[in-house]
Amino acid sequence: MIRTDSKTKNTAVVLSCMGGDQGDLGMVRSLGRMGVPITFVTENVRAHALHSKYVKEVIQVDSFCDNQKATLETLIDYASSLELKPVLFPTADPDLEFVSQHEANLKEYYFLTIPSRLIVKTCLDKKRFFEYGTTHGLPLPQTLAESENIGIEDIANSVSYPVILKPMNPKTWTKREIAHIVKSKKAVLLETKDALLNIYREISRYDTEMVVQSYIPGRDDRLISVHVYMGKNGEALAAFSGRKIRTYPAYAGIGCFVVSEYIEELIGTTINILKKFGYFGLALLQFKQDEKTGEFRLLEINARTSSWNQLPLACNINLPWLAWLDAVGKEMPACESQKDGVVYLYFRPDLSAMREYVKTGDWSWKKWLLSLLKVRVCQLYCRDDIKPFIMVLYRDAKLFISKKLFRRS
Repeated sequence: MIRTDSKTKNTAVVLSCMGGDQGDLGMVRSLGRMGVPITFVTENVRAHALHSKYVKEVIQVDSFCDNQKATLETLIDYASSLELKPVLFPTADPDLEFVSQHEANLKEYYFLTIPSRLIVKTCLDKKRFFEYGTTHGLPLPQTLAESENIGIEDIANSVSYPVILKPMNPKTWTKREIAHIVKSKKAVLLETKDALLNIYREISRYDTEMVVQSYIPGRDDRLISVHVYMGKNGEALAAFSGRKIRTYPAYAGIGCFVVSEYIEELIGTTINILKKFGYFGLALLQFKQDEKTGEFRLLEINARTSSWNQLPLACNINLPWLAWLDAVGKEMPACESQKDGVVYLYFRPDLSAMREYVKTGDWSWKKWLLSLLKVRVCQLYCRDDIKPFIMVLYRDAKLFISKKLFRRS
C-alpha cells in the first residue's frame, strides 16, 4: 500500500522507543507545523506524541531493547511501502544508538540525520569522549576514569573536591537499582573522598563504567545548551542557545525551566568544535560557565536535539525541519534571528525540582510563582496541538478518582 502523503513529501519517521517522552513531542511539532507528514514509532503506549494532531500514522513496536531485530525489520518494511524515501529522526540516546548500530541497513531505506558511527560512539561513551577532547584541546573539565594503571582510590586521592561522578554511558544509570542510588540524577555532586568512594562502590555492584570530573562552580543557571544543525556541506545551517534556570532532578537533570539566550561566543566555539569532528547532523552541546572565571567548559556532545526542543522552535529556529530539508535535497530558507528571553516550562518536573531548590535556599515558592508568569512555551500545553495536554489531564483525573475510591473502600 502506498500512502497518499508519501507521493508528495518524504515522510519523517520519529523514533522514540526507549527515550523519554519530551524530545519526541517537540520533534513532531517542529516537523508537523511545516507540513511534513509524520509517522511515530514507539513502544511507549503512554507517549504524549501519540496524541499529537501532527502524527499521521503510529507504529507500535514491542520490547525495543530485547528485540531490536524485529524493530529493524519493522522500520525497513515500512520504508519499503513508501513511494518516497523517508527521513529517520531518533529522539533520545537509546534510539540514536540503535540507528547508529544499524546504519548500514537503514541508510538504504532512510535518509539519516545523524553523524558517523564513530562520532556517535565517541559522544555516547564519556571516557572515549574525554580522551578525544583532551587530545584535540577541547575546553573540558578534568575527567578521570579507572583503568589498568589507575584505580578509584588513586583517583579519589588525586582530585580536588567537590567532584562530579557520572556514567560513561548515560543509559546505564536508568537501571532501576542505580536510579535508586543516584535518585534518578544524570550525575552526582560529591564533597569528600569518602562520599566518592562510598557511592562509587555502591554503584559498581551494577556498573563499573563511570568517570570522575572536576566540579565547575556555579548554580544551574550557569548551564548553557547550544543546538546546531551541521549540513551536508560541513557548515552550520542554524544554531540556537538557551540557558537552563532549573533542572529536574535539581542540579543534575534535564531542563524544565529554560530561557532562550543567544551567546555568540559560545555558538562560535560550538561550530568550531563540531568542525573538528567533521560533524554532520543535529547536535546538542552542553556547557557550564565557571562562576569564578567566567570560562565556558564543555560537558558533553549529544548527536540529537534536547528534551526541551520546543523552545528553539518558538524562537524561529526549527532545526529538525532544516535537517529534513537538507536530507531530501530541498532549498534552504534564509536563517532568522533567534528570539531572546522566551521561557520554556515543563510544569510537573519543575514542581518536583522545586522541593530540592527550596531546601537548599536557591529558590523560594514565591519566587517560583513569579517566574511562572514569564512562561511562553509549555512542554504539553499548546493551542494548536492541545490533545497531548488534555490526555494528561484526563489520566491524572482518572488516577486521582481511582485512588479516592480505593481509600473509601
